[in-house]
Amino acid sequence: MGYTHYWERPRILTRPQFLAAIEDCRRLCDALNIPLGDAEGNGQPVFTTTEICFNGHVGNGPWEPFHVPRIRRPRYTRDQAVGGWWSNFCKTNHQPYDLCVQGCLIVLSHRFGNARFRVSSDGTSRDWNDARNACQHVLGYGIDWGEGKWAPLPPNEGKTSDPPLHQGNG
Repeated sequence: MGYTHYWERPRILTRPQFLAAIEDCRRLCDALNIPLGDAEGNGQPVFTTTEICFNGHVGNGPWEPFHVPRIRRPRYTRDQAVGGWWSNFCKTNHQPYDLCVQGCLIVLSHRFGNARFRVSSDGTSRDWNDARNACQHVLGYGIDWGEGKWAPLPPNEGKTSDPPLHQGNG
């Protein structure tokens, strides 16, 4: 088991919002200056009109790719939407590219709203602070992402047993 982020979305993401999200994700990832490659961790990350896809360059090989196509196509026969929502995930294991994944999830949630793009994570609210701050600094939004969508942080700042983050499900 590893540290994972999850998202749900409809099969088709509307083009205007997706194009805006692509540009914001590209700007954010460029500003973060974290080594990224394509799905295999090689070459360049993919920010096109049809998909966002990248993986981190790590010494022992790439981790799971972060992949958000504008039009979600089933990968295998049993790959089905549940209640109109398609589920996806990316297991980052806290690798450096995790910050880019979190930032892009904030961007997508911001651009599509919770009614069209819902995010949850094995991480806690505190685990998302760097991504929220990066989005706010680079894009001018994101600092309040997730406000009121998970249980408040415990009074003891040193505690690590915060509840998992669930954005947009409440």
